[in-house]
Amino acid sequence: MTKPVIYTTTWCEPCKVLKSWIEQRGYSVEYRDGDKEKPVLPLGTILMYPFLVAGKDFVGGVEPIQKWLEEN
Repeated sequence: MTKPVIYTTTWCEPCKVLKSWIEQRGYSVEYRDGDKEKPVLPLGTILMYPFLVAGKDFVGGVEPIQKWLEEN
């Protein structure tokens, strides 16, 4: 499985919380800047940060992403 991609922004406080949580647990993820990339997925443009993309999984929000990482 490839690394999950997490879109974040510099102004997003929940993104900072999530990054710290991920670093403490040693999860391997790739971060991308949502402000620079303006990602568009099959669902449309991402309007919520943080947002995880992993294969066919699309997960938005700190707690749902934490749960996804713990389960996968």
